[in-house]
Amino acid sequence: MANTNPHDALFKATFSAPRRAADVLRRQPPPDVADRIDWSTLERVPAESIGQDLTARRADLIFRARIGEQTAFFLLFEHQSSVDPLMPVRVYIYISRIWEGWLREHPNAGYVPAVLPVVLYHGERPWTAPLDLHALFDLPDPLKAGLGPHLPALRLLVDDLTRSSEDEIEASTRDALVTCCLLALKTAAYGSKHVIPDRLIEHLNRAARAEEVMDGVVQTLHYLYRLRKEITRTARA
Repeated sequence: MANTNPHDALFKATFSAPRRAADVLRRQPPPDVADRIDWSTLERVPAESIGQDLTARRADLIFRARIGEQTAFFLLFEHQSSVDPLMPVRVYIYISRIWEGWLREHPNAGYVPAVLPVVLYHGERPWTAPLDLHALFDLPDPLKAGLGPHLPALRLLVDDLTRSSEDEIEASTRDALVTCCLLALKTAAYGSKHVIPDRLIEHLNRAARAEEVMDGVVQTLHYLYRLRKEITRTARA
């Protein structure tokens, strides 16, 4: 089925390129971790190599890179335009599929690679849903604390564009097209108050001067056009 969600389409068109994914993914891990990831080795892993359930997902991107001496380190990059209270569960399921695919290819490895889950979020309000699995277990707090070491643990890294100012976005990225994408997604959260900020226009103009990213500029403009049409149609309904 064709991807009809404009947010997902822009996300995947921009960040399928590993060098652009690296530019935004490095925003989230602690500096001592981000500095140990060899971002030059980042490569995209086809979803079909993991499993059909992930192939059907439209917004997931899976990458692999070196970290320290480890040759296998995965990053699961997920996009959300709305708060999902069960996001840790969904991500845990995806990670288990990545491990299943890894073990099929490396049946004698004796270990599984680490998978870092990063969620790029740009909703109308800041992210308020649980960030870890433990918060979702239906147990009294004393039991949850006692069983903690024996329960699956997972904590999301949520890149909440709602909480990031335009200054912070500009300062944290080095690729003009990545900056355009992040500002465009942040703009989408304004809903009926949608106004294209001058900074976004300036970055699009700057990116358009580089011929190799012209497709990305067109993709961003198409996204903003679709967004405006949807907002206008909703306002008239």
